[in-house]
Amino acid sequence: MLGNSRWRRSAAAWICSSIFLCPWSAAFPASPEEAIQIAEIEANPDTYHLRQVTLQGRVHDIQILDPYFQPSGSACTGAYLFTLQDETGFLQVVVLGVCGVPIARSLEVTEDDDILLQGVIHAPGRFGTFYGLDGTRRDDKRPPPLHAVAKEILRLDHSHPVAP
Repeated sequence: MLGNSRWRRSAAAWICSSIFLCPWSAAFPASPEEAIQIAEIEANPDTYHLRQVTLQGRVHDIQILDPYFQPSGSACTGAYLFTLQDETGFLQVVVLGVCGVPIARSLEVTEDDDILLQGVIHAPGRFGTFYGLDGTRRDDKRPPPLHAVAKEILRLDHSHPVAP
C-alpha cells in the first residue's frame, strides 16, 4: 500500500514537472533545412506512417471543420484542414480541435502563409483498420488520403511557433 502511494506521488510530480517545464523548453526544434519534401513522403508512405516530420510550404484551401465528438462524448471544436504545398507536391494537413472546452479559436494560419510545420504523418488503411476524425471505424473501400496531423506551426514571417 505504501509503495503504491509513493508511486502515485512520483508519477504526479513527473506529470506536474512535465506540464510546467514544457512551455519553456518548447522552442520550435526544427529548421527549414530539416524539412522533408512532400514527394518523398508520397513515394514512401509506409516509412513515414506515424512518424513526426518537419515540412515547409505554403498554405492553401483552408477548410473549417464542424465540431466532432470523441468516443467519451467530449465535443472538440476549432478543427480545420488545409493543403500544404511545397515545390514537389501537396499534402493535406489536419489541425485537431480543442476537446472538452467549448471555445472560439482563431486559425493559426491564413491563405498563402509560408510555414514550417511539425506533424505526424498518417497513411490510413496501410496497416489494417482505420478510424475517422470522430473515432468511428471506417469500413469503406477507399481509405482517407495520406495526411499530416499538425503538432506545431511556425509562420516563417513570424518569430515564434504556434501550437495547434
